[in-house]
Amino acid sequence: GEIPISLLEKMGRNIYGCDICQNVCPYNKEVEFIERNDFLPIFPDGESVELFRIINMSEKDFKKWFGNSTIIWVGRNILRRNAIIASGNIVDLNSIDSLSKVYKDEDEIIRKYAGWAINKIKDR
Repeated sequence: GEIPISLLEKMGRNIYGCDICQNVCPYNKEVEFIERNDFLPIFPDGESVELFRIINMSEKDFKKWFGNSTIIWVGRNILRRNAIIASGNIVDLNSIDSLSKVYKDEDEIIRKYAGWAINKIKDR
C-alpha cells in the first residue's frame, strides 16, 4: 500500500518489525511476551543484509530467505517498498543501481518510492 510522502522520513532505516511497530500494532495488544534468543539469520548463505538485495529479490528469493519467518505474511513487494524507502532515508549509494532498475518495475508502488528514493539520494 501507499505511505504518505510526509511520513517516509519518519520510517528511517526500518524495513520490518521495528520495536515501534511492535508496540503500536493493535494485533499485539493481547499477545503474551515471550523472550527468545534463538533468532535465525535472514539470509541462509550467511551474507549481510544489504538493502539492494531486498530491493532486487525475486519471489523465489523472498520465499527462500523469509519462508520460515513471520516476514512472509507482509509480502515481497511491501518488504521491497520498505527497503526502497530505507535506502532513500540513509542515502545508500550502494542501492542506486537497484533503485534505477526497479524504477521500471511493473508495480506502480515500487516505481513511486524508487523515484522518491533516487531523488532523495541525488539531492544529498
